[in-house]
Amino acid sequence: MPEEKANALLIEWQKRLFITEWQIELNPNCNPDDMDLDGLSGQVEYTYENKAARIDILDEKYYGSRVSEFDFEQILLHEMLHLKFCIFTDSGNLVQDRLIHQYIDEFARALEDAKRSG
Repeated sequence: MPEEKANALLIEWQKRLFITEWQIELNPNCNPDDMDLDGLSGQVEYTYENKAARIDILDEKYYGSRVSEFDFEQILLHEMLHLKFCIFTDSGNLVQDRLIHQYIDEFARALEDAKRSG
């Protein structure tokens, strides 16, 4: 993904999600070694107190064969929704954290579908 296009999507979704006060660094073409865990297509690290974050997205050439197709915008949106809902995540309750993560993924798909359908 060209950095200019990736940053344009970042700015667009910051506005749509009402999180423009966050300072977000985007790394759109990461190597698998840049990721904290194996098999990730994206990850976000943040500090809620000062609303600063870094989003890393795997370069599509490393995505490989997976259940779902590579979709940069959906991965980006998913990671950005973690910022929107960060107060509810990392509770220490495994079931709750998995449900929140599932909801974030569903919201990301729904929002992207809504954008693409007009």
